[in-house]
Amino acid sequence: MNRLFQEAKFEFEQRFDGVPSGYARAPGSVNLLGDHTEHFGGHAMPVTVDMSAVLAFKPNDSNTVRIHSVYLDRTESFDLADLQCGEDVHWLDYIKGVAELIEQEWQVKPTGFDAVLAGNLPVEAGLGASTALTVTAALTFLHLAGAARDPEEVARLSQKVETEFVGVHCDLVAPVACLFGQAGMAFKLDCHNLDVRFVPLISADCTLVICDSRIRSEDSLNEILSRRDQCREGVRKIAKFVRGREIRTLHDLSLRDFNLYGPMLQPPVRERVKHIVTENQRVDECADSLADRNIVRAGVLLDASHNSLRDDYGVSCKEVDLLVEIACNTRMVYGARMSGQGFGGLTVNLVEPEGVANFCNTITKQYRARTEITPSVYVCQPEKGAELITTEELN
Repeated sequence: MNRLFQEAKFEFEQRFDGVPSGYARAPGSVNLLGDHTEHFGGHAMPVTVDMSAVLAFKPNDSNTVRIHSVYLDRTESFDLADLQCGEDVHWLDYIKGVAELIEQEWQVKPTGFDAVLAGNLPVEAGLGASTALTVTAALTFLHLAGAARDPEEVARLSQKVETEFVGVHCDLVAPVACLFGQAGMAFKLDCHNLDVRFVPLISADCTLVICDSRIRSEDSLNEILSRRDQCREGVRKIAKFVRGREIRTLHDLSLRDFNLYGPMLQPPVRERVKHIVTENQRVDECADSLADRNIVRAGVLLDASHNSLRDDYGVSCKEVDLLVEIACNTRMVYGARMSGQGFGGLTVNLVEPEGVANFCNTITKQYRARTEITPSVYVCQPEKGAELITTEELN
């Protein structure tokens, strides 16, 4: 990780006066299991990955934030007295949102700084790059103001910046993963109360490989909102028949409840509810499997999760299904599934360490041959969560 800091330091020295006073680093993340459960207070299993955004910064004794993006190779700025967003989303909007909300929510006065945004986290790969940007900005503003907040508060603020200030979809899993992650670990997240249980993802047992289908859908949000409404409809109907306890959301619905009352639901409501309930169960079982180093069982659960996302929740697409199909027919692969909101995006794959090179070669060749698209493939290890390091600490 020192290499990322050194690269950011070098760029800072080229663009601004002097050396940075500190560095905020935030990793990307991916869901190993548990997609679409968060909205109903269910269970998810995110993993932080060893690709991060780094913000090298130095206060500039002004009311201006000036940032050079290595990703875009340009320098842009804004005045802290003018935090308005334009009609189109701009990358600086995420930082403006942090500045506005830390003052509104936490009474922390943001101050100006010069910075370089660098790192090795892909921007549009579905690995939480925008979340990493908001988290690095929050850590920077807090540090310069001499203030502190616990990771859960920062995670909630990060989500609020994206959903309410910028106006884009963001669940709470990504910022929680970004801030709570630990090296060598996945973790089971209870989205109802944000309880965290860490489980090992040992590099000697398996390697996490992420494949980007390069497919994006512009209409996915409407489809996702429709499925949430269908799940709420299912809960309302089942709640009428459950006695002795209140059923308010799918978080309150057990697999036994679904087996008893699910058959009364009509398609596709029944299938939508089935995915959420069974996915919660799979996350629980996968946490136990990883704790026992039973990677074979964990892989089976990944396969079952993809089948459920494809057939029950209906959020996959032919290209993502193809990536999973190729993975499942490749030697030394424990399991594969789509990850994220769906209708394109990523797959996550658990691969035997000795089989990683063959897997990357096979998935790239076969997917390109059948779609004329070259996938982006990332071989990852679980990384520790976000941190702020001063120049003195780095040296």
